[in-house]
Amino acid sequence: MPVTDAHIHVQPWWELRAEVLEVMTRGRTDVPELQSIMKSPERLLRRLDQDGIARAVLVNYPSPDLMGFTARVNEYVAEYCKAAPDRLVPMGGVHGQDGGHGRVPRRRGLARDHRGPARPGKGPLSRGEEERRDQREHHEPRLARARRPPRVAVLSSPPPCR
Repeated sequence: MPVTDAHIHVQPWWELRAEVLEVMTRGRTDVPELQSIMKSPERLLRRLDQDGIARAVLVNYPSPDLMGFTARVNEYVAEYCKAAPDRLVPMGGVHGQDGGHGRVPRRRGLARDHRGPARPGKGPLSRGEEERRDQREHHEPRLARARRPPRVAVLSSPPPCR
C-alpha cells in the first residue's frame, strides 16, 4: 500500500528570522541535508524514496512576525511541487493580518469560538494581541521540539482522487 506523509515542512529557510533559524538548527547534524531539500525537489524525492514514502503533503504558512515567512511561501511551495505533482502536494496558508488579501475572518474578543472569551472579565484582546497569542500557542511547542532529532510521521492513505 502506498504511504503518504501528510505533514512535511519544506520552506524557504532563507526567509527565516535569524533567531528562529538558530533554534531550529541548534544541535542538529542534518542541517546541510535539510537546506539542500529546501532548495531541491529532486533531493526531497530521493529522500522520500529512501524512506519508502510515495507522496508527501508540504505544509506552509505565512508567519511574518514570528517566523519571517511572508505570503510568498505559498508561491514557493506551489512552484516546488510542480517538480512532481503526482508525489508532492502543496498546502498553503493565510496569515490573519495580511492586509485583507485572503484574510481569514475572526471574531474579535474570542481566542477561538470553542474556547470562549479570550480574557473573561478583562475585555477583549486587541486584534494584534490575539494574533500574537495565537502564533505563540501554535509555534512555541514546535520550536521546543525543533532541537529533537527528526522523525518521519507516516500515514497510509487511499490513492488520490481524480
